[in-house]
Amino acid sequence: MGLKPTQQRLRCFVTGLALAGGCRWQRLRAQRQVQDAVNDLSIAAMLLLFGTIAPSSHWMSLGLPGIALVAGVMALWRLPWVMLLGPVVPAIHGAREAALVGWFGPIGVGAIFYAAMVQRTEGQDEAFAVASLLEAVSVVAFAVATSPLVRHHAAR
Repeated sequence: MGLKPTQQRLRCFVTGLALAGGCRWQRLRAQRQVQDAVNDLSIAAMLLLFGTIAPSSHWMSLGLPGIALVAGVMALWRLPWVMLLGPVVPAIHGAREAALVGWFGPIGVGAIFYAAMVQRTEGQDEAFAVASLLEAVSVVAFAVATSPLVRHHAAR
């Protein structure tokens, strides 16, 4: 008898907690470095794969509603919430830091996975087109903004 997806995710989460709790901190730090390197490589591979399957022709068919959706999501994704909660978070010092932290919140590749699952199980091609468009715009926007914003923030 197979587990439901929610039960599988819960099992993975609990296993990760148990493994992390059983490790010594030095060993855990070394494992994190390896895990970060594997994560960087997997993200590069995922972006390469995403570039090959991106439905750019379907993006164009979304037209003005697609542009409005992208603009709305980019404007409301994290920035207003971090600006609002910035004074409560001790790690954020001032409105400038809150704006910087709030801007950098790309939509993860998990959105592509879930949209592909919806497309496969429900036959909703629009779900994959919208999620992939949001992912592509998010990646490009944050990649273009990273260097100038970090340099500007460091100069202050």
